[in-house]
Amino acid sequence: MRWPAVLGSIWLWLPLLILAAVLTRVSLLGAPLVDDEFFHLLVGKNWWLDQELAMLDGIYTRGALFTKLVAYSFASFGDVSPAASRIFPSLVTAVATIVLMFWWVRREVGAVAAFAFAFFYLFWPDGIEVAQFARFYALHGLFFTLGIILFYYAVTSDQTPLWWRTILAAGAGGSILVALQLQILTVATLVGVGAWFGVLYVLPWLFRQEKRVVAGLSALAVIGLAVGAALFREKVAALWSVYRTLPPGWD
Repeated sequence: MRWPAVLGSIWLWLPLLILAAVLTRVSLLGAPLVDDEFFHLLVGKNWWLDQELAMLDGIYTRGALFTKLVAYSFASFGDVSPAASRIFPSLVTAVATIVLMFWWVRREVGAVAAFAFAFFYLFWPDGIEVAQFARFYALHGLFFTLGIILFYYAVTSDQTPLWWRTILAAGAGGSILVALQLQILTVATLVGVGAWFGVLYVLPWLFRQEKRVVAGLSALAVIGLAVGAALFREKVAALWSVYRTLPPGWD
């Protein structure tokens, strides 16, 4: 095998990428808990011991999947500590997202773009922090990224059998649903994905149809949007209010 081919092999670079991702994301693992991290540590401990998402006299279900991963981390290390609460649910999922994105960019764009991406991702300050934060953001990033990549291949793989594209689409739907359960703002990024899909695939298809077909589909779309707006009116209004209002005491 020629040396350029060896140096371009993803199997040569993946272990180095994983090592670099871990080394840049361990310095704060043992730092004291802050803010909402306490919820997952307390509830994760209760799930580990009693299989209940209990906190004080109530139940804390937000990000329940993440909390259960915190409990799994406690069980694996036999220790209830800030570091143990962050390893599996945050550090491992953050590193997995880097590897997944590196593979995707290399496959679709090329090695140079993949290495450039990996460099910036490795030293992205927010990414480093989230990987060592006992909240569900790193886990959300992994599921959302996986969902988008699966959706991309379900849509673009024209030569792939329909049954395989259906599996990809189902996997994309499942991943995105998990992401939605972890973070409702996933809806905002799905708008961007929908715009991409609409411009590249839906509009060209519509232009090939008869006018009456386009008119009928447009009417159905308007009706669907109206029904959706009516069904989720209170939820949308609440989100619109929350994310346009600063918390008390913030300038």
